Amino acid sequence: MKRQKLYAVVVAAALAALPSLAAAEQCSFTKTFELGATSEEVRCLQRYLNAEGFTIATSGVGSAGSETSLYREKTRDAVKKWQAANGITPASGTWGPISQAKYRALTAVLATPPKPPVIPATPATPTPSVAAKEKANQARAALKKAKSAYYDAIDSYEDAKDDDRDTNDAKEMIDDALEELFKGYEAYGNEDYAEAKKYAEDSADTANDSEDEIEDGDDHGDESDEEEVARLIDEAEEELDDARDELDEAEEENRDTNDAEDMLDDAEDSIDDAQDAYDDEDWDEAKDHLDDANDKIEEALDEIED
Repeated sequence: MKRQKLYAVVVAAALAALPSLAAAEQCSFTKTFELGATSEEVRCLQRYLNAEGFTIATSGVGSAGSETSLYREKTRDAVKKWQAANGITPASGTWGPISQAKYRALTAVLATPPKPPVIPATPATPTPSVAAKEKANQARAALKKAKSAYYDAIDSYEDAKDDDRDTNDAKEMIDDALEELFKGYEAYGNEDYAEAKKYAEDSADTANDSEDEIEDGDDHGDESDEEEVARLIDEAEEELDDARDELDEAEEENRDTNDAEDMLDDAEDSIDDAQDAYDDEDWDEAKDHLDDANDKIEEALDEIED
């Protein structure tokens, strides 16, 4: 009966962390969400949280059936509760790669639940051979190594993100490493030790590759002033477009948006000034105008929220 007991422990641990069947909708996340973000992906996240009991609001905007694309205080607070419940520390309220990887792992298991073992009618199974025990030990050691590599990759990712380095490809690798690790533990529970060892080794390799990608992928460090300003202008224009989308939603909800609209118009003027300075190759002046634009966009978003 050892096989059945081991499998039951692994499956019970996995199922304890699963979302309820109510959260049937699968969300696809392409970027990190922090306070102030706007995206249709946020609407999917709110539906998921509401369905899981991490309620955005009990009524009105953000409540079940009235989810929005706005990542504001209520959404952040609900994410914090979800993170704490799922062992993610610190529970910062930012919907980043760690939370998204955890979400995908949970919903992936929900979509393809493990099949229960067939309990034989005969009594206990034979004592495992020495070779079988060795395979189990090798798989266990590989899983432990893969888990350590995964957490090292997460630490490298967070450091790179703090340094404003390119982490997009590394994030995808880290997500893949987590999925492979989860499959390894599942295979171990099924006593498929060779498959568990293979998934663990693949997970460790992917996690290590993500660290190499972070080390080699700093495409901002070698930017010229011209390239940096061009990038900053593009980023400011994207932020302005997102803010205008949020303004449109506020207008549809009959909220007062006059002041916010004026602020966004001022931000657009500052971006135009930055473009003029860029054309004149005055990089410092362009950056000053972009700082003004970003400040005005942030003020407008605060005004919309209030």
